[in-house]
Amino acid sequence: MNPEQNSQAVELVASQPLGMGQLFQTFFSLLLVILLIIGVAWVLRRSGRFGSALGGQLRAIGGLSLGGRDRILLVDAGGTHLLLGISPAGIRTLHVFPEPLELDERYGEAPPPFADTLQKILQKQNKSRE
Repeated sequence: MNPEQNSQAVELVASQPLGMGQLFQTFFSLLLVILLIIGVAWVLRRSGRFGSALGGQLRAIGGLSLGGRDRILLVDAGGTHLLLGISPAGIRTLHVFPEPLELDERYGEAPPPFADTLQKILQKQNKSRE
């Protein structure tokens, strides 16, 4: 292609307005990329992959909702167990346990993923139909 043909091609493309199809394709492609970024950020945040500034020495052991927006939370902070009261007015330390509490092993386990639970239920239903 010589320079004259190049300039003619550029002028031809520049003179043609974007069609509605191209505009929709560009818009939905941009929307898809934004949703993908938000989805990945949500998954990383839920899985705890962002890491903590404390190196994993702070974790919630359990909690209890008291209704409304009030709750009690048991926290392990580097081997010290704290009982915290959380309300719209703020967070208060209710009790600091001098020694770590003896907890059942089941408190340290994460609940099974929803997909596994759903698969077990579906397998039970399939067995009952047979």
